[in-house]
Amino acid sequence: MRDYLDAEGIHPELVLCSSGLRARQTLAFVLPALGTRLEVRIEPILYTFSADVLIERLGRISPDVTSALLVGHNPAIEDLATRIADRGDALADLSRKYPTAGLAEIAFEEGTWDTLADRPGELVRFIVPRDLGET
Repeated sequence: MRDYLDAEGIHPELVLCSSGLRARQTLAFVLPALGTRLEVRIEPILYTFSADVLIERLGRISPDVTSALLVGHNPAIEDLATRIADRGDALADLSRKYPTAGLAEIAFEEGTWDTLADRPGELVRFIVPRDLGET
């Protein structure tokens, strides 16, 4: 996944990561590919299995931030993605299973982070390790 992020030039401005060990390990592995102009926050509140908690936290992102990467845990990440994306070619795949180390990119047309739950976006890409030949 790190090579994919690097090749695709995926460089979020903000990374929010759970304080859970596996989430921090995942972040450490992909961090070199995320560019140098980003802020990283490790937050215990993100160690949750509730999409509502994630939506609330995303809603507190500064309106100045245009892109964010969330590293967390299922079922919260899968539930979050299916709640905030209502269109996109890979939506059916996302709804079936969001595996460990999967990446869902969701784009929103307008608004601020605090209105995220009210304006679903488009699932631009859904990449899973299997797609990259990883297991």
